[in-house]
Amino acid sequence: MQRQGKYNKKIAYSALLLSLAIVLSYVDSLFSSLLPLPGLRLGLANIVVMFAFFKIGKAPSAVISFLRIVLISMLFGNVSSFLFSIMGATCAYIALFSLSFFQDRVSRIGISIASAALHSLGQIFAACLIYGTLGLVYYLPYLLIMSLPLGVLTGTLLIVTENKLSLKI
Repeated sequence: MQRQGKYNKKIAYSALLLSLAIVLSYVDSLFSSLLPLPGLRLGLANIVVMFAFFKIGKAPSAVISFLRIVLISMLFGNVSSFLFSIMGATCAYIALFSLSFFQDRVSRIGISIASAALHSLGQIFAACLIYGTLGLVYYLPYLLIMSLPLGVLTGTLLIVTENKLSLKI
């Protein structure tokens, strides 16, 4: 019985976090015009994915990330925005997953910076595939430079969130 209650809590928290990630994705889109590079985002939804990863589990956070991308693409995007998002999120998740094994040596901010950088790499890879040219790789250094302050921002917000919220699952 207790096991079922724990499972139900995970489902409920995951649904709540998915809703929050969708809202933050939309809010993120509102700020994109204020950022210095076209297509650049703050990565607010990534805070939710990382929070879910560390508090609920690896699989639920991956599901939250995937469903957020599918739903946002269906509501506000198109096929190419889906491909950009899924490639970026997959690469960011690989960084998150890989660095989670080194939590004793890599801070939440470090993990966030690496996730932001790999997200940019994934999006450039998607752009090269969609547009059929490697010429877009020139944009990558600019995105990687912006990964540092944006990764610091999202990592800091993750730490604040973890300190303010305690989930008991």
